[in-house]
Amino acid sequence: MEYTEIMRAELKVDVYGGEKADEHNNFWNIYAAGDKQDEDSEEDISLSVKDLPPGTRVIVTAPICPDCLLTSEDCNCGFAWKQWIENEYS
Repeated sequence: MEYTEIMRAELKVDVYGGEKADEHNNFWNIYAAGDKQDEDSEEDISLSVKDLPPGTRVIVTAPICPDCLLTSEDCNCGFAWKQWIENEYS
């Protein structure tokens, strides 16, 4: 069986959030097949079994530290995650 991408979502960051433009505010950037353009949302993503065909697969990936190979939630090696986020999303 072959598969095709029907939806994509990336958790992005507004690195200039807040009154002083120094806060990080997360949002989803979402694209679904058939849409003319992607959209941004601060809402949670939910997937309904009623809207997807049987056999649909959901794959979630997260960035890993280049030094210790752990995600940002588990990394304790001192990698500069805040700097990486600001470089990636500014």
